[in-house]
Amino acid sequence: MFNKNSFYNLLNKLHPQTNFDNVKAFIIKKKQLIIRLIYGLVAFLVILFCFNLYQKSAQEKYSELLHQSLLDQEKGNLVEAQKNLQAIYEAKFAPSGVKGLASLRYAGILLGSGNKDEALKIYQEVAFSIRQDRYLRDLAGLLACRIIVINTNANSDKIAQEEAFKQIEKIASSNKALKIYVSEQKGILAMKLGNLEKSYQVFSEILKDKNAEQAIKIRVADMIKILISQGYSIKTEK
Repeated sequence: MFNKNSFYNLLNKLHPQTNFDNVKAFIIKKKQLIIRLIYGLVAFLVILFCFNLYQKSAQEKYSELLHQSLLDQEKGNLVEAQKNLQAIYEAKFAPSGVKGLASLRYAGILLGSGNKDEALKIYQEVAFSIRQDRYLRDLAGLLACRIIVINTNANSDKIAQEEAFKQIEKIASSNKALKIYVSEQKGILAMKLGNLEKSYQVFSEILKDKNAEQAIKIRVADMIKILISQGYSIKTEK
């Protein structure tokens, strides 16, 4: 049976010089393009090498700063610790992992010194940064929620109260590992603002959650007792 492919393969074997000439002609015709491609490849490899070298150098530099800040903090030298952490936080090209950890620790120092607004800003930045590790983002989100709850109370104006709920809802929607703890903060905020029904609904969902740890269930059960002491009446299902 005649096979066209086999026939052409046979012709190619019989005329190797013709194939070589065709390749040679193609190279001559596309000489400039091939040279550009070669130069482009070499340039790319050089840039990649330099970038990897810079990343390694930056990782060592900022990791050393992070380690030094930990030593300073342990010694009680918060001024120097804050200085190094701030340097990492403000660095545009610091490695994401080191920068994320430094940002959380820097925000913690700011919070401890009473600068809640700046700490909240940093926690929110980390919580919604796609460059950061998933758990680090979730932790930052939870810490942000706690500040939001602290900053908001029944004396806050309605706009501020609504904004506080929106911020926590936004964090809850993106949080995975610590979502249930964010929900706990949402329930506490609702209770602080006098929305006892909403608070009870949130706490009830946590109690029903099979994946919730016993410690958080005990806490929300105590919260429900506080709701009842404040006049909330649990509605029984008919």
